[in-house]
Amino acid sequence: MILGSVFVRRGFFSCDVSSPASSRTVAMGWDAIPADHEIAGPALIGSPFTTVVVDPAACVRRSADGALLIEP
Repeated sequence: MILGSVFVRRGFFSCDVSSPASSRTVAMGWDAIPADHEIAGPALIGSPFTTVVVDPAACVRRSADGALLIEP
């Protein structure tokens, strides 16, 4: 589980599972994202109840009410 910390790890993202592409992936807790702060993918966002995977081509932003908004 990822809570409260921010770190970078290797992530593997690919449409072709026979040749995955490795990239630096931000991993952080849901609550560590400030409201209206945008994070470019790839990213892993963790909480006590789920983990959200943000594709390398997408970005994520946390709304003022705490929801995660992912856009391509």
